[in-house]
Amino acid sequence: MTIRTAVTLFAALFLLVSCVGAGGNASRSTGGTDTVATDDVGSFDVAPTPPEAPPIDPAIVPVSASSPSPQAANALKLCRAYDLGLDHVAGMGLLVHGTDAPRFGLSAAAPQLKTDAPVWAIQFRGDFPQPQVGQSWIDAMCVVVDGEQGFYSVGPIRDLATGKIVRGYWPERGSASLPPLGP
Repeated sequence: MTIRTAVTLFAALFLLVSCVGAGGNASRSTGGTDTVATDDVGSFDVAPTPPEAPPIDPAIVPVSASSPSPQAANALKLCRAYDLGLDHVAGMGLLVHGTDAPRFGLSAAAPQLKTDAPVWAIQFRGDFPQPQVGQSWIDAMCVVVDGEQGFYSVGPIRDLATGKIVRGYWPERGSASLPPLGP
Protein backbone atom coordinates (compact mmCIF):
# COMPACT_ATOMS: atom_id res chain seq x y z
CA MET A 1 0.00 0.00 0.00
CA THR A 2 1.37 3.38 -0.93
CA ILE A 3 1.48 6.36 1.41
CA ARG A 4 -1.01 8.17 -0.84
CA THR A 5 -3.50 5.26 -0.59
CA ALA A 6 -3.04 5.07 3.19
CA VAL A 7 -3.63 8.83 3.60
CA THR A 8 -6.74 8.65 1.37
CA LEU A 9 -8.15 5.74 3.40
CA PHE A 10 -7.38 7.53 6.68
CA ALA A 11 -9.10 10.71 5.44
CA ALA A 12 -12.16 8.74 4.30
CA LEU A 13 -12.35 6.91 7.65
CA PHE A 14 -11.98 10.21 9.56
CA LEU A 15 -14.79 11.78 7.52
CA LEU A 16 -17.04 8.77 8.07
CA VAL A 17 -16.43 8.73 11.84
CA SER A 18 -17.00 12.49 12.04
CA CYS A 19 -20.35 12.26 10.26
CA VAL A 20 -21.60 9.25 12.23
CA GLY A 21 -20.28 10.45 15.60
CA ALA A 22 -21.83 13.91 15.35
CA GLY A 23 -25.26 12.52 16.11
CA GLY A 24 -26.83 15.97 15.95
CA ASN A 25 -28.89 17.57 18.66
CA ALA A 26 -32.15 16.16 19.93
CA SER A 27 -34.81 18.00 21.83
CA ARG A 28 -37.92 16.58 23.40
CA SER A 29 -40.81 18.71 24.50
CA THR A 30 -42.31 17.73 27.82
CA GLY A 31 -45.59 19.32 26.92
CA GLY A 32 -44.98 22.50 28.89
CA THR A 33 -42.22 25.04 28.72
CA ASP A 34 -39.54 22.56 29.80
CA THR A 35 -37.37 21.10 27.07
CA VAL A 36 -34.85 18.35 27.52
CA ALA A 37 -31.90 18.50 25.15
CA THR A 38 -28.94 16.27 24.62
CA ASP A 39 -25.89 16.88 22.49
CA ASP A 40 -25.08 13.29 21.66
CA VAL A 41 -28.10 11.08 21.07
CA GLY A 42 -25.74 8.26 20.13
CA SER A 43 -24.59 7.99 23.77
CA PHE A 44 -28.06 7.02 25.06
CA ASP A 45 -28.32 3.45 26.29
CA VAL A 46 -30.93 1.38 24.54
CA ALA A 47 -33.82 0.68 26.90
CA PRO A 48 -34.07 -2.96 27.96
CA THR A 49 -36.73 -5.10 26.34
CA PRO A 50 -39.84 -5.04 28.50
CA PRO A 51 -41.05 -8.29 29.95
CA GLU A 52 -44.16 -9.84 28.45
CA ALA A 53 -47.23 -7.88 29.48
CA PRO A 54 -49.82 -9.62 31.63
CA PRO A 55 -53.28 -10.18 30.13
CA ILE A 56 -55.65 -7.24 29.75
CA ASP A 57 -58.23 -7.06 32.51
CA PRO A 58 -61.57 -7.68 30.75
CA ALA A 59 -63.45 -5.84 33.53
CA ILE A 60 -61.80 -2.51 32.57
CA VAL A 61 -63.77 -0.66 29.89
CA PRO A 62 -61.54 0.70 27.09
CA VAL A 63 -61.50 4.49 26.72
CA SER A 64 -62.32 5.94 23.29
CA ALA A 65 -59.43 7.97 21.87
CA SER A 66 -61.71 10.01 19.59
CA SER A 67 -64.53 10.69 22.05
CA PRO A 68 -63.52 9.99 25.65
CA SER A 69 -65.92 10.77 28.48
CA PRO A 70 -65.32 14.16 30.12
CA GLN A 71 -63.70 12.41 33.12
CA ALA A 72 -61.41 10.33 30.90
CA ALA A 73 -60.50 13.42 28.82
CA ASN A 74 -59.63 15.28 32.03
CA ALA A 75 -57.38 12.40 33.14
CA LEU A 76 -55.65 12.41 29.73
CA LYS A 77 -55.14 16.17 30.03
CA LEU A 78 -53.85 16.04 33.63
CA CYS A 79 -51.41 13.26 32.67
CA ARG A 80 -50.19 15.26 29.64
CA ALA A 81 -51.21 12.50 27.22
CA TYR A 82 -52.47 15.03 24.66
CA ASP A 83 -49.13 16.88 24.83
CA LEU A 84 -47.14 13.67 24.35
CA GLY A 85 -49.53 12.25 21.78
CA LEU A 86 -52.12 9.55 22.32
CA ASP A 87 -49.85 7.12 20.45
CA HIS A 88 -47.73 7.12 23.65
CA VAL A 89 -50.66 5.73 25.66
CA ALA A 90 -50.25 1.96 25.94
CA GLY A 91 -53.34 1.48 28.09
CA MET A 92 -55.90 3.35 30.13
CA GLY A 93 -58.81 2.59 32.38
CA LEU A 94 -60.84 3.49 35.41
CA LEU A 95 -59.96 1.34 38.40
CA VAL A 96 -62.85 0.88 40.81
CA HIS A 97 -60.60 1.55 43.81
CA GLY A 98 -57.10 2.95 44.23
CA THR A 99 -56.26 -0.17 46.21
CA ASP A 100 -56.67 -2.13 42.92
CA ALA A 101 -53.62 -0.36 41.45
CA PRO A 102 -50.99 -2.97 42.42
CA ARG A 103 -52.70 -5.44 40.07
CA PHE A 104 -51.51 -3.13 37.27
CA GLY A 105 -47.90 -2.76 38.45
CA LEU A 106 -48.21 0.24 40.76
CA SER A 107 -46.86 0.19 44.29
CA ALA A 108 -49.23 -0.59 47.14
CA ALA A 109 -47.09 1.74 49.27
CA ALA A 110 -48.04 4.87 47.29
CA PRO A 111 -50.15 7.06 49.62
CA GLN A 112 -52.22 8.41 46.71
CA LEU A 113 -53.42 4.88 45.92
CA LYS A 114 -54.50 3.94 49.46
CA THR A 115 -58.08 4.86 48.72
CA ASP A 116 -61.38 3.23 47.93
CA ALA A 117 -62.09 6.09 45.49
CA PRO A 118 -62.01 5.40 41.73
CA VAL A 119 -58.65 5.98 40.05
CA TRP A 120 -57.89 6.71 36.41
CA ALA A 121 -54.70 4.91 35.41
CA ILE A 122 -52.71 5.57 32.22
CA GLN A 123 -49.80 3.39 31.13
CA PHE A 124 -47.39 5.20 28.79
CA ARG A 125 -44.93 3.62 26.38
CA GLY A 126 -41.50 5.02 25.64
CA ASP A 127 -39.47 7.76 27.28
CA PHE A 128 -41.30 10.19 29.54
CA PRO A 129 -38.87 13.03 30.43
CA GLN A 130 -38.91 14.24 34.03
CA PRO A 131 -36.53 17.23 33.80
CA GLN A 132 -37.23 18.35 37.37
CA VAL A 133 -35.41 15.20 38.60
CA GLY A 134 -33.00 14.84 35.65
CA GLN A 135 -34.48 11.55 34.53
CA SER A 136 -36.55 10.04 31.78
CA TRP A 137 -38.94 7.36 32.92
CA ILE A 138 -39.53 4.61 30.40
CA ASP A 139 -43.06 3.15 30.29
CA ALA A 140 -44.23 5.36 33.20
CA MET A 141 -47.73 5.38 34.65
CA CYS A 142 -49.92 8.27 35.66
CA VAL A 143 -52.91 8.08 37.95
CA VAL A 144 -55.63 10.60 38.68
CA VAL A 145 -57.40 10.46 42.04
CA ASP A 146 -60.00 13.10 42.90
CA GLY A 147 -58.67 15.41 40.16
CA GLU A 148 -55.03 15.15 41.30
CA GLN A 149 -52.46 13.45 39.06
CA GLY A 150 -49.38 11.54 40.10
CA PHE A 151 -46.65 9.97 37.99
CA TYR A 152 -44.98 6.67 38.84
CA SER A 153 -41.81 5.16 37.47
CA VAL A 154 -42.67 1.51 36.89
CA GLY A 155 -40.13 0.80 34.15
CA PRO A 156 -36.49 1.63 33.48
CA ILE A 157 -35.04 5.03 34.35
CA ARG A 158 -32.63 6.93 32.10
CA ASP A 159 -30.31 9.63 33.49
CA LEU A 160 -30.85 12.66 31.24
CA ALA A 161 -27.34 14.01 31.82
CA THR A 162 -25.55 10.84 30.74
CA GLY A 163 -28.19 9.00 28.71
CA LYS A 164 -27.43 5.85 30.69
CA ILE A 165 -30.05 3.47 32.04
CA VAL A 166 -29.78 3.60 35.84
CA ARG A 167 -32.53 1.12 36.65
CA GLY A 168 -34.08 -1.67 34.60
CA TYR A 169 -37.56 -3.15 34.72
CA TRP A 170 -38.85 -4.09 38.13
CA PRO A 171 -39.02 -7.83 38.64
CA GLU A 172 -42.46 -7.43 40.20
CA ARG A 173 -45.04 -6.94 37.51
CA GLY A 174 -48.76 -6.52 37.87
CA SER A 175 -51.08 -9.42 37.22
CA ALA A 176 -53.16 -7.47 34.69
CA SER A 177 -52.75 -4.81 31.99
CA LEU A 178 -54.91 -1.84 31.13
CA PRO A 179 -56.74 -2.01 27.80
CA PRO A 180 -55.40 0.07 24.89
CA LEU A 181 -57.36 3.12 23.82
CA GLY A 182 -60.31 2.32 21.59
CA PRO A 183 -61.23 4.15 18.38
